[in-house]
Amino acid sequence: MVKEVSTLLRQLLRQIIVIGVIPATRAAMLSLAAAAALLPAACGLPTIPFLEPPVAVSDSDIEIVFEHDTTNAIEEFRGYELYYRFYPATTDGEDQWRNHNDAILDSPRSPNPNRLTARGYRRIRDARDRSAPLIQAAGIRDESFQVRLMFPFDPETDDPPNEIDELDAIASFKDNIVRLRRGPQVNEDDGQTPKQFFPVETDPANGVYAVDDNDIRTALGNIDTTELARVFEEDGGLFVAVYGLAFGRTTDFERFYSVPVLLGRDIALIRD
Repeated sequence: MVKEVSTLLRQLLRQIIVIGVIPATRAAMLSLAAAAALLPAACGLPTIPFLEPPVAVSDSDIEIVFEHDTTNAIEEFRGYELYYRFYPATTDGEDQWRNHNDAILDSPRSPNPNRLTARGYRRIRDARDRSAPLIQAAGIRDESFQVRLMFPFDPETDDPPNEIDELDAIASFKDNIVRLRRGPQVNEDDGQTPKQFFPVETDPANGVYAVDDNDIRTALGNIDTTELARVFEEDGGLFVAVYGLAFGRTTDFERFYSVPVLLGRDIALIRD
């Protein structure tokens, strides 16, 4: 069957090239389109559904809110994945983020996180479950809901889930709470324990600020401990940009995504 369709396509292409009459060429084009539509089925290739990305609602220096698109109420939809990157809160850091953002969102966008990871973005993880997606929403895909990312969540001032009694970063949606963790190492399977977003581990007495975490090194480059301390103490610290993608699995359990979208970039993780 595949061979027959391929032969038909070649014949139609020759017809288009040879025939100079516009109506005949248009008819050939329509025939070609019809044959091409049969090709995936003829080849037995799986079809991958289209997913809509999450809908950004608002962001501030402590919170990002996005909304589930109910267009994703299909069986293959599983939830949402989030990616983060630190930038120094300086003019150079702002310029670098703008350049990255332009490249990530440049048309045509690809439905995967490749442009993010190529620019040093890392997947946000669940403190208790490393599996994808981070925001597991397959069971509520037919419902409208918002996801609230809090950086940090403060149990003394915020409306706390009972099990959280310390500063943390969380995602809250419906009746679900996900404690967010950053992946400071490049390889997610390297056995490293994910670390908290806030507070970033520091040793102020000795001027050491997460000097071994390469997600921070990615943002600041190869600078010594003294320079690293100066960035935190004098330049305003770091801000984090967060992008989101819808996540699904085909009937063959292959993962697929929506295009990435910016959800927020004003989260300040280290303050003066």
